Amino acid sequence: MKIFENAINELNLESEQGQALLATENKDLAVLVYNYIKCIALKRGQGLGVDFFKNDATSKTMFGYLLALKTPLGRQFIEERQAAESMFDAAVKNL
Repeated sequence: MKIFENAINELNLESEQGQALLATENKDLAVLVYNYIKCIALKRGQGLGVDFFKNDATSKTMFGYLLALKTPLGRQFIEERQAAESMFDAAVKNL
């Protein structure tokens, strides 16, 4: 997780140069942010569902970056989480 965090911090996306990066369709940056969100979810959001992201400041910032990059990765991530939760609930129900 530190690798992604350090990479995001080094890009300084809140700076003028960082904002310029976010204003382009930068697929590499989108994947970096996406993978960082996944790490955050694995480390801090286990069992908390999609609502975790609404209350986690770092996640909100990262989803904002994905929105600025105009990538569908953020939506795909949430849809995957929701599908996984539904699959888990169905599996538990069948026990």
